Amino acid sequence: MNSSKKDKIKESIKKKITSYSSIVFLSIALLIISQRTSISSLYKNSEQADFMHGFVVGMVIVIEIICVYQISKYVSALKDEKKLIRIYNELNDERLCQIESLSGKSAVEFTAIVLLILAIIVSFISFEAMIAFLAALTVLFITKKSCSIYYTKTYSGE
Repeated sequence: MNSSKKDKIKESIKKKITSYSSIVFLSIALLIISQRTSISSLYKNSEQADFMHGFVVGMVIVIEIICVYQISKYVSALKDEKKLIRIYNELNDERLCQIESLSGKSAVEFTAIVLLILAIIVSFISFEAMIAFLAALTVLFITKKSCSIYYTKTYSGE
C-alpha cells in the first residue's frame, strides 16, 4: 500500500476519532445539564424526574462505553499497519455496504409502519403521545428524503 493511500486512511480514521470524542463530550454535557434542579422541576412529580435522570445516566454510560471502545480501536489501528488495513477493508467492503443499505431501507420502512400503528393506538390514551409519534414519523420521513436527495446528487451526478 502506498503512502498517500495510508495517509488518506489515517485521515479518515482521525476524523472518526474526532467524531467519537465529540459525542463523548456532548453526552457528558447532557449528563451535567440533566443534574440541574431546574430540569427536575419541569416534571410533574419526583418519580418522573428520578426515572428520566436514571434514563439519561444509563444512556450516557452506554454511549461512553461504545465511544471509548471505538476510539481505542481506531487509536490502536493508527499504530499498527495490519489493523489499519483491516479496518479500512471493513469500512469499504462493498458486500457489507450493500447489505447495510438493504437492511437500512427495510428498517426505515418497518419503523415508519410501527410508528404509525403506535400513533393510532396511543391516540386513544394520550393526545400528546400521539403528536410525539407523528413528530418522530415526520422526522424519519424528512431525514430519509434528505438523505435520498443528497446521495442522488452525490453519486448520480444530477
